[in-house]
Amino acid sequence: MVHNYRPLNDSTIKTGYPIKRLDEAIQAVGQRKYKVFFKTDATNGKGQLCYLRIGQGLSGSPRTYYRLKEIVTGDIPEPHPEPHLGAVHDDCGFSYDEQAAMDRVKRAIINNVRSGGDPNVQYHLATDALATGGGVVLFQITEYPPGTDATLIPIQVRGIDEFGKYDRSILRRIKREAAKYTLVDTGTKRYLAYKERNGTLSRCITED
Repeated sequence: MVHNYRPLNDSTIKTGYPIKRLDEAIQAVGQRKYKVFFKTDATNGKGQLCYLRIGQGLSGSPRTYYRLKEIVTGDIPEPHPEPHLGAVHDDCGFSYDEQAAMDRVKRAIINNVRSGGDPNVQYHLATDALATGGGVVLFQITEYPPGTDATLIPIQVRGIDEFGKYDRSILRRIKREAAKYTLVDTGTKRYLAYKERNGTLSRCITED
């Protein structure tokens, strides 16, 4: 049985986007003119960056990874690119217990935000996690003239080391980028903190 919806379409109000009439939709599909949007993408002045392939045995991932890798550290070598991608550590998978531990630390530090600092100055919360641990820093940024480094005032620092010790090779690699990092001394632990151009911290890694 074939249903003819044309009389129904002719009698209905012709609305615009996002509601399309059936005939128009069928015609659009038949012309095969599509625009693809990636779920995970990145854009720059030259347009949208895409993944062409991804290392570490992954497949079917968005193609931005490879383009970014090519721009930052050069082309992925062949035939086995995975060992060369160790310096590109974008993410790590946590178990439910590890994620719960990180959430507890963040809640604890936020719930005690009034224990220090100037309540009239904006608070910043920086978190970072690797496969071997994690850390949270609550801090404030003092007033500073444009073009100079901000003074970071740590309020609270909490770490999670029950996953194991931090990989010292990662710390050595971070120390080589000393121009981008500042040392935050909290009195009990010291943290290497990545400082963005606006003075905020995006990651913190303990030196211990």
